[in-house]
Amino acid sequence: MPIYGYLDRIVIDSAGTDTSYKVYLKDDHTITLFSKTDCSSATEPYSYILSEVDDGGNAFPGIPVGGACTLEVADIDDATATAITITLYYVGYYQ
Repeated sequence: MPIYGYLDRIVIDSAGTDTSYKVYLKDDHTITLFSKTDCSSATEPYSYILSEVDDGGNAFPGIPVGGACTLEVADIDDATATAITITLYYVGYYQ
């Protein structure tokens, strides 16, 4: 289901003992909007506020999206990770 609005926060939590996996959030053009490449079940849950920064260094809350997003989990060990929950918070708007 496509998202139309602003992504505000991402929360990552897993069950098990995997100490080295990666999470990527990409838009429908495969541009990476968020990445965490040092995830570990031992230090979770992770919670991040999402924002953008322009060329001048000004930060803006939320990441605007207008379509499908993809969550990718890489290098997770099926033998040590028993579950993963990734929650996206967003403010939606209608087209």
